[in-house]
Amino acid sequence: MYKNSVDKVTCPVLNASSEIIKCVLPEKQYTSCNKPLPVGSIAYIGCKPFYIPTNSTNSYDRIRCMANGKWDKDIPKCKPGETRWKKRCIYRTVT
Repeated sequence: MYKNSVDKVTCPVLNASSEIIKCVLPEKQYTSCNKPLPVGSIAYIGCKPFYIPTNSTNSYDRIRCMANGKWDKDIPKCKPGETRWKKRCIYRTVT
């Protein structure tokens, strides 16, 4: 649990190298994910192009900042992998 300068509970910064993360404040405004976020914020997480999920069947997931200052789920992770688009692109290049 993190507390900011006015002692409000916040969730930790979300860092990712192979994931795309978009954060939304409780007021429904997009914000940077590079700072602690207030309770009720939502992070939408997806894999970067040419990456596939490793611990989820979804290619896009959502996590929420809870009152205890923790995210309700672990950040979905992505790994390099072939997608249908990549296979089609390689196939068209070769033929």
